[in-house]
Amino acid sequence: MRQQLLLTIITFCSFINGAMATNPIVTIETNYGDIILELYPDTAPITVANFLNYTNNQFYDGLIFHRVIYGFMNQAGHRDPNGIAPTPNPPIVNEFSISNTRGTIAMAKLSGDPNSATCQFFINTNDNSANLDFQNGGFTVFGRVIIGMDVVDTINMSPILSGDVPATNVIMESVYEGAPLDYPSLDDDNDGIANGRDAAPLDNFTCTNIDRDGCEDCISGTYDIRNDGPDANNNGICDTGEPLNANCYTATTLEDNIEITDFTTPANYFLWYEYTPQYDQATISLCGSNFDTRLAIVEQCTDQYALAVNDNACGLQSQLTTTLVPGQPYLIVAYGLNVNTGDITLNATSLPSATFCETPPLTDLTNDCLVNTDDLTTISNNWLQETSIGDLSGDGIVDLTDVALLTIEWQDCGYYNPNACP
Repeated sequence: MRQQLLLTIITFCSFINGAMATNPIVTIETNYGDIILELYPDTAPITVANFLNYTNNQFYDGLIFHRVIYGFMNQAGHRDPNGIAPTPNPPIVNEFSISNTRGTIAMAKLSGDPNSATCQFFINTNDNSANLDFQNGGFTVFGRVIIGMDVVDTINMSPILSGDVPATNVIMESVYEGAPLDYPSLDDDNDGIANGRDAAPLDNFTCTNIDRDGCEDCISGTYDIRNDGPDANNNGICDTGEPLNANCYTATTLEDNIEITDFTTPANYFLWYEYTPQYDQATISLCGSNFDTRLAIVEQCTDQYALAVNDNACGLQSQLTTTLVPGQPYLIVAYGLNVNTGDITLNATSLPSATFCETPPLTDLTNDCLVNTDDLTTISNNWLQETSIGDLSGDGIVDLTDVALLTIEWQDCGYYNPNACP
């Protein structure tokens, strides 16, 4: 039976669970590399419309990051390398609602005037929420870097002249809506939209692409996020051209209350763990040394998953709390969005929920830990048939003897158990 995936995502859940399918993507091509943004019109519609207006009118093309403060932010949108500042549009109203955490993009404004933002923006290179969320009405966050945070960090470490001006011009050569043409794999999950979930193709996990034992399925004990296709002629080469089991990863066993330490290095590198909870209420915690560490849990043979992002190293852990089936193995995936993501620490615990029954009644025919009309329906559907389904007495036929045995452990209010009635 498919279990409903109940989850609490701690850290940045508004970014991960937001309306991803329609959010605009903007690319900033710089002489240091590309920065790709996802904008959030649901929370800052005026600000997003304002930014896209400047973008689509090529206002930012040729302007520089004119103010860079290490460990704080990179600011742009004011002037070009020669000091020429184009005339901005009228200011917009403040729309503060999302915290200024690392990787977010926000509007700059005049001191003492919350509604003075025009064209200048900045990218937070640290968690500045304790400062910027409470200054000047709060600085309006309207998007987040989804690819290119390594470029942002490189800019942030630039040698600086007086006035926080980079010694070497950091030029926005082109700023436009959409993803660059030379990023064919940006939409990794093939949902038609390039967005924050495309850091790893976790949107479309199904039973057939959690590979376990063949060309479509890796050998036992290993997993694969790809469908390699069938091996129609049994030559050891999948129809996609990949060798048998070429993309398989070995899963490390994750046990309750036993901490695992690991390290992610290249971008999108997956660390695979297999976790079999003892009880039904499981919590998986991930602490990474880089804010771009991600965590996902995948229920085998369904397309259900949960996703969390680790923000500000261990300041806020990624944590997933979800209802799982005790005794069933699950995939836990930890991965880094950017290069050199670094150290991770993974923990898992499981506890019995209020409705958990460790030992189901013998007469529970539907495996829901209850003896009620659902089980009586099972007997009714097999009435007078020679089958083991519903045959509680073991006499080879489903009849009144089985009904009698069922009613002994009956739990619902009614004729068989009036004591359960309110």
